[in-house]
Amino acid sequence: MDFALLLTVLVPVVACCVLIITANQDEKQQTPFARSRWGMYGIVAALFGFALTLLPYVLLSPDQLNRLGSTDVPAPAADNSGALLAFFLSVICAALSLVFVGAPQSRKRIMNWAGDSATFDPRSSIHVTAIVLSLALLATNLSQLLLSGGVEGLAQQFDEENGMFLSSVLLQQALWIIPAFLGVGFLIRRNFRASLERLGLRMPNADDILTGIGVAIAMLIFVFALSFVWTLVTSPETLAEQTAASAEISEAVNTIPLALVISIAVAFGEEIFFRGALQPVFGIGLTSVFFTLLHTQYTLTPASVAIFVLSLSLGWLRKRYSTTAAIAAHLLYNFAQLALAIFASSFVGGI
Repeated sequence: MDFALLLTVLVPVVACCVLIITANQDEKQQTPFARSRWGMYGIVAALFGFALTLLPYVLLSPDQLNRLGSTDVPAPAADNSGALLAFFLSVICAALSLVFVGAPQSRKRIMNWAGDSATFDPRSSIHVTAIVLSLALLATNLSQLLLSGGVEGLAQQFDEENGMFLSSVLLQQALWIIPAFLGVGFLIRRNFRASLERLGLRMPNADDILTGIGVAIAMLIFVFALSFVWTLVTSPETLAEQTAASAEISEAVNTIPLALVISIAVAFGEEIFFRGALQPVFGIGLTSVFFTLLHTQYTLTPASVAIFVLSLSLGWLRKRYSTTAAIAAHLLYNFAQLALAIFASSFVGGI
C-alpha cells in the first residue's frame, strides 16, 4: 500500500480514536461532553471543509479546472454530478452532526428510533460520539464511491489495486476492531474480559456454530433465489455494469486459502464493530440500515436488499445468541460465495 495513501487513512483514524478515548474519559468521570464536545465539533468542521473542497468540481467544468490547475481533490471520474451529490451528502451529515451535538432534544429521536431493546442514552458522550463518527464515516464512504465514478469507477479501482487487495482488507478490518474495543471503554471503563462480554464475544459453543451455519445456509438460498430473479428481469449489459465491482473482488480472491483468510477477517472485523459494538446501543434496525448504506460501495442494485436482510439475520443472532454466532454465520456466508466463484471460474477456464 502506498505510504502517502496509508497516512491519509491512518491520520483521520488516529484522530477518531483519540476522540473515542476522550468520550470514554468523560463517561468515566461523569462529565458528559466536557472535552469530547470539541472533538465532535472538529469532526463537523472537517466534514464542512471537505464539502468546500468539492465546490470547484461542482461549479466549474473540467476544462476550467485544468486551466486553474486545481489538484486538491481528485476530479470525479465521469462528470460533476458525483461531486455535487458528495457535496450535499457531506453538508447534510455535517449539519445533522451539529444538531445532534448542540441540541440535546434532537438526540431523543435516536432513542425512539433505536427501539426499546437498545441502550442509547442521549446524555452519553460515547453514544453521541458514535453518531457523529458514523455520519462522518457514511459521508466519506459514499463520497468516495461518487467521486470514483460510481460502481464502474470503483471496479476500475479494484482492478488497479488487485495486488494490494489482501493488505487493504486486513487493514480495513483492523480499523473496525480497534474503534469497537475503544468504544466500549477497553482499559478505560472496562478490562479485557468485560470488553469481550460487552461486545458479545465468547468461545463458540454448539448453539453458536449450529445456528450460525443455519442462518448462513438460509441466507445463501435467499441470495441465490434473488439473484436468479434478478437475472431474469435485467438485461445482460445492465447486470454486468451493476456487478462490475463485485466481479473485480471475485477476481482478486482467486484461491481457496485467500478466500478463507478474507472471509475470516471480514467476519471478525465487521461483526465486532456492527453487531458487537453498535447494535446494543442503536438496535438491530438502525444498525442494519447503517450496515447496508456502507456496503453500497459493492453494489447499487437490488442486492442491497440481500445485504439488509443479512444484517437483520446477523443482528438476530447477536441478540439471541452472541456476536460469535454472527461471526460464524458471516464467515460461512462469505466463504461459500467466494469459493463457489473460484470453482465456477476454474470450471469455465478448464472448458
